[in-house]
Amino acid sequence: MYGGILNKKISDVFHNFEKKSFFFFITAIFIWFVCVLLIFNNVLKWPYIGADFISDIDNQVIVVTTVAEGTPAGLAGIKQGDKFKSISNAEEKFNLTGLEATTGRVKMNSYKRSRETVAAKAKVWNFIKTGNFTLERIDGKKFQIASSSSRPFFSLPTRSYITLLQSLLVICIAAGIFSFAATSFGVNLLAISGIGLVINSLTSAILSAKEIAMPPDTLVFVSFFNTLGSTVFIYSLLALFWYVPSRINKFPFGALALGVGLAIFILQFFMIYEFLGHPYQVPNILPLPIALIISAVQWFRTSNKPLERASVMWFMISIYGVTGLVVLLYSVPILLNYPPIISPHIAGFALSFIYIGIAFGTLKFRLFDVQRIWWKAVVWIIGGFFVVVADLLLISQFDLGQQQALPLALLIAGWAYFPLRQAIVERFIGRKDVVISSHVPDLIQTFAGVDDIELYEGKFIAFLKRIFKAQEIGDIVRSSVDQPKITDNGLSLSIPNLRGDSTIQLIGKYGGRQLFSKSDVVTVNSFVELVRSLGDIRKQEFNKQKQERDRIIRDLHDDVGGRLLSAIYDAPDEKSEANAKDTLVALKESLIAIEDTQSIDFLSAWKQMEESASQRLTAANFKIDLKEDFVSNRMLSAREYINLKRIFQEIISNVIKHGEMGLVTVSAKLVDEHSLYITCSNNISKEMSDSISGGRGLASIKSRLEEINGTLSINTANDQKSQYEIEIVI
Repeated sequence: MYGGILNKKISDVFHNFEKKSFFFFITAIFIWFVCVLLIFNNVLKWPYIGADFISDIDNQVIVVTTVAEGTPAGLAGIKQGDKFKSISNAEEKFNLTGLEATTGRVKMNSYKRSRETVAAKAKVWNFIKTGNFTLERIDGKKFQIASSSSRPFFSLPTRSYITLLQSLLVICIAAGIFSFAATSFGVNLLAISGIGLVINSLTSAILSAKEIAMPPDTLVFVSFFNTLGSTVFIYSLLALFWYVPSRINKFPFGALALGVGLAIFILQFFMIYEFLGHPYQVPNILPLPIALIISAVQWFRTSNKPLERASVMWFMISIYGVTGLVVLLYSVPILLNYPPIISPHIAGFALSFIYIGIAFGTLKFRLFDVQRIWWKAVVWIIGGFFVVVADLLLISQFDLGQQQALPLALLIAGWAYFPLRQAIVERFIGRKDVVISSHVPDLIQTFAGVDDIELYEGKFIAFLKRIFKAQEIGDIVRSSVDQPKITDNGLSLSIPNLRGDSTIQLIGKYGGRQLFSKSDVVTVNSFVELVRSLGDIRKQEFNKQKQERDRIIRDLHDDVGGRLLSAIYDAPDEKSEANAKDTLVALKESLIAIEDTQSIDFLSAWKQMEESASQRLTAANFKIDLKEDFVSNRMLSAREYINLKRIFQEIISNVIKHGEMGLVTVSAKLVDEHSLYITCSNNISKEMSDSISGGRGLASIKSRLEEINGTLSINTANDQKSQYEIEIVI
């Protein structure tokens, strides 16, 4: 309960800062710069010898690994490989134990050894800080050293600079997540773990900068934060497994893990309880089996969620791939009382690849739906560092002044770094915005031939899915938004439908590889307005056409219809009256087709057409063989009915005109409510062109079929038999 309340309060705090995200990102980087300046300000004031040492505890000596020329150690005659057994000055002498040059806690396999190491380092510092002391080699030869009161900037070991750059990379990622990611406790845990690693890296850079020893107070201070940073990093990552890709349950595992980590830190640093095996390595690997169990649970929970399963896989590769190597090559040998295969500095540097992996996983699988702005900030900061490093190298190596070096550094950056940076950003990180102008032709082509306004909605959804290469169309919600809106932290885009009464959700830009951006909102909003305008124009045209149709129908009905009625009543004989009545019926059918508001079922329509055809063929001394196969019925619009009726009438007319007296086969087949097939065949008795445009009747048939999306073919076998085939697909 309390853990849940704590999680909520932390999330609420982060949510309140969301509007100032970029400010916090810049502030975090600024704090890092301040810390680095303080480190250099402190370390560069330490007495400088010019040699690096490693410990040999078994022989109770310290061994020289490197010596820089022109330094106090070099001038004193010290060489690489020299082994020293004591240190002294005019007042006292101290026999070395080998612990003085110990780096990290690799050889501190007990709290007793840890206390002895701190005491030995403090003792040696008392000699070094005086500025004049003597080192005695194991063969008895003594070397008088007058250390300088400060050290040059570039005298720090390379591992210190690499560790600082590592911390910069991690703080950029951690601060970016903290500032720009969607608010959640899991995201905050990742940011906290990154901050812990940054603290550990900064303090490791200080520890690696020492030559033999450092001020005791500084050592205690640095060791405190080094241990704290390591603990925060490890146990925040452990808690993170509970929340990624989704929280397992409401149990406050995050608060519990951080609480356990804090308790272990207190037990470690103040040496209250000594863990079996190794007091400093065992607490660091204890979370590993617990994390594996939680990861297994997350794995099974995402069995039916491919996107979340992919994020779990990438997350496990990023974390376990790095920590597994570090544990195997560093922690396990220490626990077995063997020297580690990799140094503490390499192990610490390797851990930063966790965040690099998660960053790339974020781009591919949206692990945390992190915005890209902090990626660009990282690139910007690295670019600034490139200029500074180039400037310092030019000053130090070519004896240039600041006024000459800075322009050259900027030129080098402009020629080398920034073009490369731009290529990387555009190729791997850069956002691919949908350009409106490039899709306008597609948009016009999509909607230009659409007569039915109701079809606009479906075509518009398909159009948006196509241009954004979206993974899928989400739920259509019966509530509308005023304009397109980014949802799920960029995973989806909510779009108002054209009628404005519901909302469509577009999910997964570019197959899920990118998040929707504000630029996409502007683009989609423009498309919505454009398609709505096209719809409005089409409605206006439709209304004008309807008004014109109504006028034509009214004129034909009132004028021509009235005249035909007069002709019927005034007919001099029955034949004239019958012709007038037939003409009036044809006029009414034409008006129905123009109006196109009535409908008739196919079976009723076919019965009328079949009866008319039978009467005409019988009257012309033809026999008719009628074959019908109607699987289902369907409704015909007025336009379809009239066109189909007149097409069939024209076919019968052609049969009577060109056919041989005898049997005429008529076949009608309604496969389903969408497909209708009609065939009519008999022997040819007169010469007839098989070209569709060969006669007005055939041209009329073709034209009417096109109007209702049908096709016509005429098959002639051995110039003796003609078969009309009509296929209507609606």
